[in-house]
Amino acid sequence: MSEETIKEIFIAVAFRAMDTGKDLKLEKGKNTSTSKVLGGGFMNSSTDYDSLVLTVQPMQGILEVEEEQKEEEEDDATEES
Repeated sequence: MSEETIKEIFIAVAFRAMDTGKDLKLEKGKNTSTSKVLGGGFMNSSTDYDSLVLTVQPMQGILEVEEEQKEEEEDDATEES
């Protein structure tokens, strides 16, 4: 996949997530791992690659704060009446 295609996918997902009130986290890093079976005598493999991870999750903390603010505003309006 080309970098341009990956970029377009990430942008589309990000806009969709923002439109539906989701929280986004984008991480770029380097993943390195080594695996040895039976001390490397049977199998020895090494992996080294760049990674880009986009995590989309509900914005629960923000939604809870907004709900509390609405309830407080409704309570204040009721008390003033």
